[in-house]
Amino acid sequence: MIIRKLKNGSELKQCFNLSMEFFEQYKMEGFPVDQRFAYSNLSQMSQFKYFRLLEEEGKIVGWYAAEVVVPLLYNNTRMLQLLIYHTTLKGRKGINALLDVHDDLLEFAKEKRIPYVLTNSVLPNKATFGRVLKSDGWCEFGSSWVKETGVRPRQAASGRRNRSLDTEGMGQLNASQTASPVDSGMVEL
Repeated sequence: MIIRKLKNGSELKQCFNLSMEFFEQYKMEGFPVDQRFAYSNLSQMSQFKYFRLLEEEGKIVGWYAAEVVVPLLYNNTRMLQLLIYHTTLKGRKGINALLDVHDDLLEFAKEKRIPYVLTNSVLPNKATFGRVLKSDGWCEFGSSWVKETGVRPRQAASGRRNRSLDTEGMGQLNASQTASPVDSGMVEL
């Protein structure tokens, strides 16, 4: 499997079609899919600095997008947050793709000197998603998972260094102690 950048509009259309199949599989009551709105959002996401495709045997089998955010109300620690991930891969291939995607997120974050990667799933398969990531060293962080990149956090605006997150105690945090992706502020890479 190859992880790469988007090349053209035809590939974007393939990503859209893949997502429509994905939405069909994971129907959520009360949240109908508006295809125009979905395509518009996908087009906007494809312009992000971090938008990648999964390709297997010359065929697009997934895509994902991430942005740098400062999701915590109480400090300015930057995190690379996975915003969306869709794939048609299942079983062992799906698990390997999930791990490859998250390894790619970690590498990108290290290159950009971002100390943490934040990810989550809102789909019915979120328990498996979390179990796979936990087995790879990710820590539960409210309803999300986080992993350190090994990069030291930048100095806070006050001149004091940010303290790194205590990854040992992360599993004890509850959802009310973490910011939701909706509340997150986007920052430039």
